[in-house]
Amino acid sequence: MSRIIIDTRTPLHKSTSHIIGANRNYLSGEKNLAGKLAAYGAIRPVFGERKKLYRLGHGPTDGRLDEPNRYMTGYHFEDYWGKDGPYPYDDLRYGLREAQAMDCDLTVVVNYGSGTPEEAGRLVSYLNRRDDPVRNAHGDPPWNVTWFELGNEVTWRMQAGHDPYALTPETYAARAREFAREMRKNSDIPIKIGMVGSINGSWLNDDWPNDESGDRLHNLDPILDIMGEEVDFFIYHGYPQFTGSDFAIMASNQWFSDKLRKKIFPTIAEGVARNRISHPVEVANSEFFSATYDSDHRQGVLEALYGADSMVTALNLDIKMAVGFCFSFAEHNANAQDLFFLNDDPAQPSALFSVHKLVAESLGDTVVRACGEGIPGRPMEGLDGGMLDALSFAATLCADGSAALLLVNRLEEPVRGVEIDAGFPPSRAVMKTLEGLRYANRQMPLTERALPSLQSIDVPAASVSVVRIFP
Repeated sequence: MSRIIIDTRTPLHKSTSHIIGANRNYLSGEKNLAGKLAAYGAIRPVFGERKKLYRLGHGPTDGRLDEPNRYMTGYHFEDYWGKDGPYPYDDLRYGLREAQAMDCDLTVVVNYGSGTPEEAGRLVSYLNRRDDPVRNAHGDPPWNVTWFELGNEVTWRMQAGHDPYALTPETYAARAREFAREMRKNSDIPIKIGMVGSINGSWLNDDWPNDESGDRLHNLDPILDIMGEEVDFFIYHGYPQFTGSDFAIMASNQWFSDKLRKKIFPTIAEGVARNRISHPVEVANSEFFSATYDSDHRQGVLEALYGADSMVTALNLDIKMAVGFCFSFAEHNANAQDLFFLNDDPAQPSALFSVHKLVAESLGDTVVRACGEGIPGRPMEGLDGGMLDALSFAATLCADGSAALLLVNRLEEPVRGVEIDAGFPPSRAVMKTLEGLRYANRQMPLTERALPSLQSIDVPAASVSVVRIFP
């Protein structure tokens, strides 16, 4: 028998609604934009910060050196006032107002690779200083952005500025420290500054030592030693570590979780203690997508499952964001993007959109301990224990004392007879489920049912559920 045990008496950390969100691509001239912004804006999280998260800045931020992306020479925000492209160069205010229309908080990537510390300081001033003359001339109030990232994937040799500014963790951190100081002194509010830890979930980087001996990744040590108090979080991009099949893709977050628990978190904790850093140094997943960009499953069940599984990982491990790539722009690399609407139509939400809506409406403010017994799985080489668990889950405690369990069935087969032990006698329980059934399906219809008992619950194949249990 499969059993999930929820311990509502053991709170782990606050939940974050920043597991719901998207990266921006160039949108200002896109058809149906207002309708899509309004549709996604109607998703209002009831937990955490009560805001979704919108990320400004990915490949174009620093510039790209690979074909066909070499035209991305680096985004310098002061060069594009009043301009509407071509992609990816448009007025910064477009992205800011999209975030406002969707009721989103922001994470903003600064141009590390082809920019300067002074330019980064001016960007932060524009966003966060009450007396910034440029923003005041445009009539905008301060945007009060908290999250900033120092470069996008700049540890990758394809990003402009990797050579010479990020060839080693030491060179990256020494220059980044100057960026951080300029940025902080130009903000009226405290800000959090993130360093690129990895361009994917492997936490390995081009040209860096990548010494994985023992339980540590040594390329994080010099960043912590050099940055000290100036670093607030490390960034990874949660693209699949396992590829070759849809089933393999769904193993990636389990692999990420093992890596984070056993290597990344201990390395960060040791560095924080060694340098007597006065605040926690956290981790964020600021960009991910389920598969290769030519996947025919975008907007469908596989993407929704991968997104939900990334949310579970973030909730359980206190990852500070999990931001999908990306919100829209069907005309540019459409296989990778426009994940939230079918046929570019605001009235046709995708399966991933439905997951974001279900999660936003359902979870509580505190993540509590949850563990499983007898969870079935399938053999998967490369995972600890050699088995992919069929179910992933995270539990939260709601203000009314109820528990909300986010439950993902990663596999294309049902799991029957699951028992849930809520740690208290339930008065009633409700299960809302987005039923996918197959990775290749496009739709995930929502079903809702009262559970007469928590002793034997059937979890449909390839599904995302929230079980709400009331005392």
